[in-house]
Formats: sequence, C-alpha cells, structure tokens
Amino acid sequence: MIIFSMRRILPIIIALSLLPLNASIVPRSESIGTVLVNIEDGSSAQMVLKAFSEEYTQAWLDSYAASDELFALAYTDTLSKILPMSNMIVSSDRNTVTIYSLNSKTTVSVILENNTIVAVSLKEQEPQNDPEET
Repeated sequence: MIIFSMRRILPIIIALSLLPLNASIVPRSESIGTVLVNIEDGSSAQMVLKAFSEEYTQAWLDSYAASDELFALAYTDTLSKILPMSNMIVSSDRNTVTIYSLNSKTTVSVILENNTIVAVSLKEQEPQNDPEET
C-alpha cells in the first residue's frame, strides 16, 4: 500500500521540484485583465492613478489631458461625474492604462500619448438584479 501511494505521489513531487522557488501568481481581474502589483515611479499607470484620484477641474485638464478644447468638450460631463475615484486597481498595455474602481464598479480605459491623456472610455457595471425581486 505504501509503495502504491509513493507511485502516485512521486510524479507530483518531481513536478513541484521543477518549479522555480520565486514563482509568483499574477493577479487577474475580469474587468481589466492582468493587475499591476508593482507600479513604477513615473510610469503612465502611476500618472493615471494619480489623475483619477483627483477632482476634475481646469487644473486637472492642464496637468493631465491633451491641450485642445475638444478633449474638454468630449469628456467634461463624464469625468466630472466620476472623479475622484478611489480604491482602484490598474492594468497597462502599450499606450492604454485601464483602471477599475472597486467602490463605484466603474472601468475606465485611458489612451495616452507622450504621457498625456488623449481619450477616455468608460464602462459602468450594470446593476445586478436581485433574484427575489423578479
């Protein structure tokens, strides 16, 4: 019986021994994909997190957004309603940073050019229907 159990356990032990000791699990979110855990100083992800934790004002536009009036015309209503956001997780891919607020259940994709926000896409989570209400 002991020999039979060792035959089953031995392949598992061998497989586990082949894993690197510093192997880590990368967190993923359904909303934004791979979640950044270590955000580098000066990175676009850090800039977007800072920007979206502040209130939307003219100073915000001057600091973070494209300098044309079209940006303000296109996004003022949206950004003034959702900012500031809190309790955010972030992912980053090339020139897009996506954030998700755990509080408001809002996903925002931010397109950057030269570390300046040039476009924003917003997705608010649909409220879940309570099964008892139907």
